[in-house]
Amino acid sequence: MQVWQQADRGEIFSSFSGLLLSLVSVCQVNTALRALA
Repeated sequence: MQVWQQADRGEIFSSFSGLLLSLVSVCQVNTALRALA
C-alpha cells in the first residue's frame, strides 16, 4: 500500500483527529437522543 509510504505524520495525525472528532459527535448525538427519550 503506497498510501502509508507517502503519508507523513501530519496527515496521519489529521486523519486520526478527524476520526476522534466524529466519534465525539456520535457520542453527543447519543446523549441528546437519551435526553429526548
